[in-house]
Amino acid sequence: MKFPDGETFEAQDVKYSFETYLDPKNRRATFAKGIAKVEVKDPYTVDVITTEPLASALFNVVRMYILPKDAREKLGAQAFSQHPIGTGPYKFVEWKRDQQLVLEANPGYWRGAVNPKRLVFRVVKDAATRTAELRSGGVDIIAAPSVPQLELLTTASASPSCTTRRSSRSGWPTTPASPRRGSRSTTWRRCARTSSSASISLSCTGPSGPTTPAPWPRCAASPRT
Repeated sequence: MKFPDGETFEAQDVKYSFETYLDPKNRRATFAKGIAKVEVKDPYTVDVITTEPLASALFNVVRMYILPKDAREKLGAQAFSQHPIGTGPYKFVEWKRDQQLVLEANPGYWRGAVNPKRLVFRVVKDAATRTAELRSGGVDIIAAPSVPQLELLTTASASPSCTTRRSSRSGWPTTPASPRRGSRSTTWRRCARTSSSASISLSCTGPSGPTTPAPWPRCAASPRT
C-alpha cells in the first residue's frame, strides 16, 4: 500500500500517528486514551499496548487516521493540514475556505478504481439557493433542506429529476412513510446517470476543511456525468 506521493505505508507511520494522537492537545486525543505505547515489530506489524483491558480499543483506533510520517514532518503540521495525504479512495486537489473542497480518485487506491472520479464539496449556506442549484443541475446533492423546500422537492411535477432519501441522525436510512423516532436529518438526492468520467457536485450547509469535509449527512454524493 502506498500514499499518493509514492511513499510506502509502513508500521512507522502507524506508530508516528498514534503517538501524535497521544498528545493531550491533539483534537483526537480522546480516541487515544488508554493506549500506553506502540511498538513496531516489523515494517508491517505494530503492537498497540494499552494500560489495561480496553473494550473500546477497536472503536477508537479506526478513528485515528494514519499520517505519512515523512511527508508530515517535511511539511510541518500546519502545512500538512492544508495539503493532506492519505491512502483512501480519493486524494486532495484543492481547498478554498468557505467555498469548496475538491477531491479526485486516487489511482493507487489499494482496493482498486473508484467511481465517480471527482468530488466537489461546495459551501452553499442559503437553503433556497441550495434547492435552486439542485433543481437546475448545478449540484447533484443537497443536505438538510429547510421545511419550505420539502414540498417543492417532493412534488414530481415541480422536480421531475429529483428523488428523495431520508436518513436518521445516525445516518441509517429510514423510509419517508415511517421515519425513525427522533430522526432529525434529511438528505435529498438528484438522480443522475453513472459513467466512468462522472464527477459530483455537492452542496453543504456549513464550512468544510481539507482534512475533514462537513460530516455526513450534511454533505453527500451522487454521480453526475
